[in-house]
Amino acid sequence: MNHKTYSSRRIGFAVAACALALLAGCGSKLDGTYSGTIVDWEFKSGNKVNMNTLGGKIELDYEISGKEVKIKTPEGVLLATIGNDGCLDFGGFMGKACKEKSKK
Repeated sequence: MNHKTYSSRRIGFAVAACALALLAGCGSKLDGTYSGTIVDWEFKSGNKVNMNTLGGKIELDYEISGKEVKIKTPEGVLLATIGNDGCLDFGGFMGKACKEKSKK
């Protein structure tokens, strides 16, 4: 195998890996209810999420970028990290919200 072929294959593999990573990030979604200490999050289709608190329910938009969830509120963007355990980590006083197991 000559040097040119080897380099072309490596570049092709790197491009394919990057494309798959981008597609995986774009296709990511959350669904179901994630319960936290003070807020429950009900993720729905169309990148919508209901924020359920003692004060009521608010429908918000969200997007996923890699392992980061950006929830758009009237006051600004709330950021959470998707942990290896699948829970959403908001940090600070909001802490973690983990997916509820479906009741069958």
